[in-house]
Amino acid sequence: MRLLGRLALIAALSVTAIEVVGHAMGDNDYFWIARQLFVSKGALRPVGDEGLTTYAPNSRIRSAATYRLSSLEGWVEFDCQFDTNRFGLIDTNHDGTAAVDYLVLGDSFLQGEGGCAWLTRDALPRDFPVVVNGGTSGASPQTMAMLEAWLSPQLDIRNVAIVLISNDFARTLTPDYWRNRQACLADGNCMPGVDATWAIDPGLSQDGLLALSRRIFAERGLSAWGQVKRTLLYHSFTAKAYARYAALLRPAEGYDAETEAAFSANFAAFDRLRRKYPSMKVVLVNQRDETGVLGRENMETQRVKRHFADHAVDYLDCRLELSDFMPADGHPNRGGYAKLFACLRTAIAR
Repeated sequence: MRLLGRLALIAALSVTAIEVVGHAMGDNDYFWIARQLFVSKGALRPVGDEGLTTYAPNSRIRSAATYRLSSLEGWVEFDCQFDTNRFGLIDTNHDGTAAVDYLVLGDSFLQGEGGCAWLTRDALPRDFPVVVNGGTSGASPQTMAMLEAWLSPQLDIRNVAIVLISNDFARTLTPDYWRNRQACLADGNCMPGVDATWAIDPGLSQDGLLALSRRIFAERGLSAWGQVKRTLLYHSFTAKAYARYAALLRPAEGYDAETEAAFSANFAAFDRLRRKYPSMKVVLVNQRDETGVLGRENMETQRVKRHFADHAVDYLDCRLELSDFMPADGHPNRGGYAKLFACLRTAIAR
């Protein structure tokens, strides 16, 4: 019994040390299993028949997210608003008539999900080139190329800048998915998975948002023990460190056929854009899982960088730190987006 007691004490002290040190270092997990996304009713619209979407033109759009671990613990992670132009894109310093120095293409990092929109009319300094912000949530190089093809007959685009994360290249373009997503947002509920999104009244209070979050959570029917496990998993650095250590011991796995096809299609779309705009500016941003003590460059980033090296792509490697991301979400915070703006400005000035 004395030996068991000593072992228990050692285990307790070890877990305590891991928790203290781990929380001091910070956590680079996304924990998207607890995320609930919300967007204004009628915010999205399909453009054409190939799966391209933009936001509603000349509108104010609200984008928010709650995280809910249990019926008792939930919080608003971010709650942002931005204005759109006549194209349904975030409004910038383009007045609708002048030539565009840069069409800036990108995903939710360019849109500003999390820390809120950063490439906007109000945020841009007077000496900044004329830009159109083509950032849309969930974008891939395929959809970015489609957006450029849709805009180019309507705008005098002199050059393109593109802000990417490596996961963009692994995204598949399925037109039916985007059409269905637009339709279900009109009804107020899109399921399932981490892209689950609900449409809300733009005037809903944050208390109302949390009440809706609790109601959605209750409808999913997670058991009391399931809620406890999720709460412990989120708050316990020991559990996360064990999961990350176990993942490091497993050999790297390849991609399935669908993801391989996505890489091929997205690399091809990226290369087409680069041929059309030979001096295209490229910014590659690291992801949250690639930061911190437990972070490492993931397989997607390694693959993208190999493609860039093989095709002599001149790009700016924009490095964000763990402190540049939201507390739980995988998107940058306001400080992270300030760094991203600095990277974009440096890339354009090259």
